Amino acid sequence: ADLFIEINSRTGLGLTFFCFGQLSAKQGSYQEALIFLNNAYNTLKETSDKLNWMEVCFTLGNTYKKLSQYGEAEKYLVEGLEIAKQLNLPFYLKNAYSDLSELYYLQNRPALAQQYHVVSHSFDNLVNRNETQTILFNAFADYEKAESKKQLTGLKTVFDAKTNQQRILIVAFIVIIILLIIIFLINNRYTTMKKQKEKSLVEITKLKSDFYTNITHEFKTPISIIIGLAEKLKKTIGESKSAHNLIDLDIIGRQSENLLFLVNEILTVSKIQTRNRIHWVNGNIVSHLRYLHSCFVDFAETKKITYLFHSSTD
Repeated sequence: ADLFIEINSRTGLGLTFFCFGQLSAKQGSYQEALIFLNNAYNTLKETSDKLNWMEVCFTLGNTYKKLSQYGEAEKYLVEGLEIAKQLNLPFYLKNAYSDLSELYYLQNRPALAQQYHVVSHSFDNLVNRNETQTILFNAFADYEKAESKKQLTGLKTVFDAKTNQQRILIVAFIVIIILLIIIFLINNRYTTMKKQKEKSLVEITKLKSDFYTNITHEFKTPISIIIGLAEKLKKTIGESKSAHNLIDLDIIGRQSENLLFLVNEILTVSKIQTRNRIHWVNGNIVSHLRYLHSCFVDFAETKKITYLFHSSTD
């Protein structure tokens, strides 16, 4: 029933109610049968399926007759008779008159019952019973076949629509999965490259730091030796009272200390690149400038340049 509602098949829905009504009537559940049959009646009445609507009318009439509700029984049997007249179906006309004749006997209306009984038998002379039944059966079979074909077509349409919808959902799901995989691979590749780049930068920084550290230590060793020897010579010459040599040795010592200072500066840069903190100290700028002046006095004399230094702190 839900399927017929979904495909909007009033005929299919009505026939479903009709089948349930007939089944309930055969089981003796007449009240339940009336519910299904009335639903079938109201549903088929809105369609062009007069044949099945007529069948429902006759079944409803006979069900009410079994419940002794003769007024309702007559109503539906007469309505079924009128439809049979419109369709010109002798077999159904005979049965309709026969059912009404039986109903009128039950209502104690013998004259009317006899009249309908005679009319019912009059159809025996019009059409041979077997031939009529065969024709009716074939017509009914053709009708049911056509209706079944329509219903199957409707079902196939619904099935195809659902199948296409499922296919679209499956394709969309696959596309989403593929996109997610691609995004994951791209992100993974980007992360890997980023880590490799960071690792390379760390290695380069370490190499630079190691280079500065090694080269400065290589400089510091001979410079320290030079400074030590200069100090030793100063003491020796100081004992001989040779002032000129003392000045030269002093310059050698200072230049060595200057070179040592530069080496230490390189070490400081190396420490900066390795994120070590710089330790700043206070110093005497005048003393440093005087030292620089003394370093270039001899060079200035060779060029005959007057090179002087004055300070207010002297």
